[in-house]
Amino acid sequence: MTVNPRLYGQYRQGDVFLREVDAIPASAKRVYGQPVVLAEGEAAGHFHRILEREGVYMSESEEGEIARRWLSVDRASVDLVHPEHGTIRIPLGNYEVIRQREYQPEGAREVVD
Repeated sequence: MTVNPRLYGQYRQGDVFLREVDAIPASAKRVYGQPVVLAEGEAAGHFHRILEREGVYMSESEEGEIARRWLSVDRASVDLVHPEHGTIRIPLGNYEVIRQREYQPEGAREVVD
């Protein structure tokens, strides 16, 4: 079943959050590799990935010690899949890929999916 939880250019699948942006920063460098993997789940080792191989690209940039990831969809839409979550249809556009974080008394950490 394919769902489309779009709310003002925002998408969430487990611990992965996509936020639509006007453009990918010029400092970002394209990451080559297929399929496009947005994140690897730490609990079960499953991947949040896009199966389509044409018209979809990942980029990365570093700002100080913080690495940021970007997704560019240059086709009508692509499917973001994960075996434990519903498939999400992501339309044409540029997105910042954000791993959700949670606060613990020891400090912030990535959400375990």
